[in-house]
Amino acid sequence: MFLDFIILLGVAIAGGIVTVIGSIFLMGKKILEPNKALQQKINNLESEIENLKKK
Repeated sequence: MFLDFIILLGVAIAGGIVTVIGSIFLMGKKILEPNKALQQKINNLESEIENLKKK
């Protein structure tokens, strides 16, 4: 009976750790994604400026 409780507690703690790590990973991805899109727009504008300078 006591061993069952320890196993259940261990599984619950492991699940909690996985949930926290997954949440941190997803939040980090959401934070970095707009920066990538903005960087792409900046790169496009820089290339357009270079093309206009060449003309």
